[in-house]
Amino acid sequence: MSTLNSTQVNTARVARLLRGPMLFVFTLYAVELLDELIYGVESAALPLIRDDLALTYVQVGLLLTLPHLVGNVLDPVVGLLGDIWKRKALIVVGALATALAMVFVATGHTFAALAFAFCVSYPASTAYVSLSQATLMDLNPGRHDQTMARWTVLGAIGQFAGPALVTGALAVHFSWRGLYLGLALLAGLTGFIFWGQKFNGGHKAESEAPPHLLAGLRELPQLIRASGILRWLVLLELADLMLDVFFSFCALYFTDVVGVSPALAGLAVTVLTLSGLVGDVLLIPLLEKVDGLRLIRLTALVVLGVYTAFLLVPGVWPKFVLLAALGPLRSGWYQVLQGRAYSAMPGKSGTVIAITSLGGLAAASFPVILGAVAERAGLGWAMALLTIAPVSLLIGLPRSNGYSAESRSSSSERDL
Repeated sequence: MSTLNSTQVNTARVARLLRGPMLFVFTLYAVELLDELIYGVESAALPLIRDDLALTYVQVGLLLTLPHLVGNVLDPVVGLLGDIWKRKALIVVGALATALAMVFVATGHTFAALAFAFCVSYPASTAYVSLSQATLMDLNPGRHDQTMARWTVLGAIGQFAGPALVTGALAVHFSWRGLYLGLALLAGLTGFIFWGQKFNGGHKAESEAPPHLLAGLRELPQLIRASGILRWLVLLELADLMLDVFFSFCALYFTDVVGVSPALAGLAVTVLTLSGLVGDVLLIPLLEKVDGLRLIRLTALVVLGVYTAFLLVPGVWPKFVLLAALGPLRSGWYQVLQGRAYSAMPGKSGTVIAITSLGGLAAASFPVILGAVAERAGLGWAMALLTIAPVSLLIGLPRSNGYSAESRSSSSERDL
């Protein structure tokens, strides 16, 4: 009888833990770790996937572009629903859909099968990753730069772990397909954890009468004009050339241009992510002392010089050194630009996701453009186009901070 009572007590403790506020916040942050882990495995395993499926550069570009297009068509709806409907349901469904997509990747043997799996995973990522991020933004108004910095550290850990997993798998002759089955298990577990939690978001309460979805879509153009979010949207997408797009093509650049083995190319991606992780960790205290916009302007200038040297310098190891320098120099770009986008529309974090997704429709063509240029002129010339990112930041960033002292101090007690 005592054993039964002890089991009941332990079960009750586990149930309380799964519904606790600390675990809720931790899970919101951990979602980014999982998402970037998936992305890191995808980037580092891309040469292996390309070889196994005999993909061309154009097909690789399409594989990275079509899912963005599909996701950006559906993401505005998901974002708006995150403001007016049940976020918990959307997050759980998104996590489970991601798990299913990872199974499709692991079992796919054609370009079409892989493209379908990626097209499932991208809008699913918006549902459980972007809405988790939006909830953290709602919980920390006025400190979006700092919250995004913490969020990105978890993502950087995932980006580092992804290539490391691929490198380790190659060392023990483990298939990349097995890695994707493991990712499916983690995504399914994430959905289960969210399902057992009491959702404490900063979005509209379910007791309030929700506005109509079509009305929200019709209001988007007016909200974009009134909020000034367009500047942050354009800069965010252009900066991504030096962030996610560069990360996606990094392994291919080292195998096809530098001429190293897939294992060494995976190590290059690992160096990039590990150095980026160091920069992201240092960014958290730095943003308490330095204006984020001033920091981006300075690092954009340095990145322009370092990346140009990276493309021109001969030899493998000098490129590794410059790659290690690029990682921390880019820290802050995504965090600050995305944070300012949320700050432009306080209390409408789901709507920010919707607007950002609409802007991503144009940016989704970047990988396929690079793939087409690489097909005709070589991947080295295509990678040179990424210098558009730092140049755009130097030209487009405003000179003022954009935060009021009141908005910073009003949320200091709620900072997570």
